[in-house]
Amino acid sequence: MKIEMKTQNQTDLTFQKPYRSLRYQLLTRGGATLERLGLNLASLDKESLLEEAKRQTRLNDFGDGRFHIPLSILLDSLKKEASLNFLGKLLFRERLINFLINRLEIQESFKNNPKIKQVSLKKPLFIIGAHRTGTTFLFNLLARDPNSRWLRFWESFFPVSTLTPEDALIDPRIKKVTKITADLKSFLPYVDIAHYLDARNPEECNPLFERNFTSDFFMFLVNVPSYYQWLKKQPDLIYAYEYYHFQLQLLSCQWQEHHWLLKSPFHLSYLEDLLTIFPDANIIQTHRDPLKSLPSICSLSSMFRSLYSDRIQPSLVGKQWLDLITKLLTRGLKARQNISNNQFFDLNYIDLIKDPLGSVRQIYAHFGYDFSPTMEKNIQKYIQENWQHKHGVHRYSLEQFSLAPNLVKEKLKDYYDRFNIVSEN
Repeated sequence: MKIEMKTQNQTDLTFQKPYRSLRYQLLTRGGATLERLGLNLASLDKESLLEEAKRQTRLNDFGDGRFHIPLSILLDSLKKEASLNFLGKLLFRERLINFLINRLEIQESFKNNPKIKQVSLKKPLFIIGAHRTGTTFLFNLLARDPNSRWLRFWESFFPVSTLTPEDALIDPRIKKVTKITADLKSFLPYVDIAHYLDARNPEECNPLFERNFTSDFFMFLVNVPSYYQWLKKQPDLIYAYEYYHFQLQLLSCQWQEHHWLLKSPFHLSYLEDLLTIFPDANIIQTHRDPLKSLPSICSLSSMFRSLYSDRIQPSLVGKQWLDLITKLLTRGLKARQNISNNQFFDLNYIDLIKDPLGSVRQIYAHFGYDFSPTMEKNIQKYIQENWQHKHGVHRYSLEQFSLAPNLVKEKLKDYYDRFNIVSEN
C-alpha cells in the first residue's frame, strides 16, 4: 500500500466549500421561510427537546440528571456560535432528540432488568490514536476477530433492542440507519472519499458519550468553542465513563463475545478515567506525523460542519483542531507517565500500512488474545477487498487551514520526541 501524500494543488482539494444539492437548497430555503412566518420547526430549546423525546417514547425518566448542565451549555453554544442554517438546526435537533430518546429507553431497560449492571466486561481492547492515524483501518482489521464484540454503526444510533444475535441481519434498525446514511451522502457526496460510511460497519464509541452531552465530537460536527472550552476545563469525566460502561453492559446483554473492541481518539484526554472504570483495559495508540494527520481531520471536520452551516472558516477550523489535537496528545502523554506500559501497544501508521497482518499479530501476542486461523483469513479477505483509496483519494493541505508546520511541531514537540515521530516521504 502507498502512503497518502499531500497535494500541492489547492484547486484539487477534496473539500473547498459547502456542497449544496437542489434538495438541500429547497429544504433550507423553505424552512427559513417558515421560520420567518413564525413556525419554529427546528427549535433548540432544551425543554422542547426533552418534551419531544418524552412524547415519542411515552417515558419520562432520563436517568442521572447531571447531563442537564452539559446539554444546556451545548445548546447555548449552538445558538450563539455555530451559525446553523435551517436544515442544520433541524438535523441537530433530530440528533439531540435521538440521544434523549436513547437515554429514556436505556433507563427503562435498567428498570426492567437491574442485573444489567452486574455484567462483566473483561479485557476490553481500546484503539485511541489521534484522528487520521490509521485507527479506522486498524479497527476494521481487529473487528475480523469472531470473538470480538464491537459497536455497529446502526447500534450507535439505536442501542436498545430485544432482538437476539440470530436476528441481527434482519434488525429493522439497520434499514433505518441505512436510510440516514444515504441521506447524509446525498448532502455530502464526497464524504466516502475521506471516511467510508456503512450502517453495518464498526463505529467509534463517541455516541455513548454524546448521550451524556460530554464529547469533543460535537466540535467535530459544528463550531461550538464555548462548549469545547467548558469541557476542556472539566477535571475529570468519571460520571460520563460510568454511563459509558453501563451502556456497554446493556449492549453486552443483547449479545456478548469474548471481549469488547472499542475506538475513539477522544479517550486520549481521559486515560485515567478510562482505566478507573476499565482497570484491565488493553490500549493501542496509533502514531502518525501530525503534519499529515492534522490537515486530514480538518478537512473531514469541515465536510461535516458544512452539513449544518454555510459558514466554514478554514483558518478557524485549523486553529481549533490544532488546539484539540494538542490537548489529546499532551494529556495522553501526561497520563501515560503513571500507567504501566504493559497496558499499551504503540503502533506507527507507516508500519500498519506496510504490514497490516503482521501488526495485528504483534498486538494480539502483546496482549495475549487468541489470533485464530479464522481471524487471519478474515483479515486477508478484508485487505483484498478494501484497498487504500478504494473510494478515492482524500486531498488536503496544511496551507488550506492556515497551519504552519513549525507551529505544529512546536506545539507537539513533546509528542514528537517521546514517540520518535518521523515524516512521511
